[in-house]
Amino acid sequence: MGATFRYDYDFGDGWEHDVLVEAIEAPVSGVVYPRVTAGRRACPPEDCGGPWNYRELVAALADPSHERHAELADWVGEGFDPEAFSLAETNAVLAERFADVKPLRRSTRRPAAAASKRSGAGRRGDPAPEAVTVKADGTVRLPASVLQALGLPAGGSAMVVVINGTAILMRDPRMKA
Repeated sequence: MGATFRYDYDFGDGWEHDVLVEAIEAPVSGVVYPRVTAGRRACPPEDCGGPWNYRELVAALADPSHERHAELADWVGEGFDPEAFSLAETNAVLAERFADVKPLRRSTRRPAAAASKRSGAGRRGDPAPEAVTVKADGTVRLPASVLQALGLPAGGSAMVVVINGTAILMRDPRMKA
């Protein structure tokens, strides 16, 4: 193991997470996936301005004499505790968000033959492969054939995850099937 990849959340705010794959194990029957096995601290409030502004938010909330204490305490709302973490609550949120996501099954089909330059088709009349380009900001425009294969409506979204240089395209789990 030891594979690493970077997960960028909210590209504009700079939440970058380096993920280390410690193990890949067979799923256990009766266990809901995905799941968190350990953690600490609360998730930062949405749209708090990235890691740099989150540090200021935490400092201001902890210090009643801070010039922005009242403003930021009002903005974040009552009951926000940056030190709070509940493993059970975190896994309940994951279970709810991923309830409709069905695991992808490994295909037993061989990839289509390389397209002929002259005809633009494979040996079995398959259309030529279509390129998927991931832009620097992480956005991707998918060809209609890819959207259809992922079961997405036109304009649907997908996620691109890169592990050890291999890009994996998957349906965005937040999208309804």
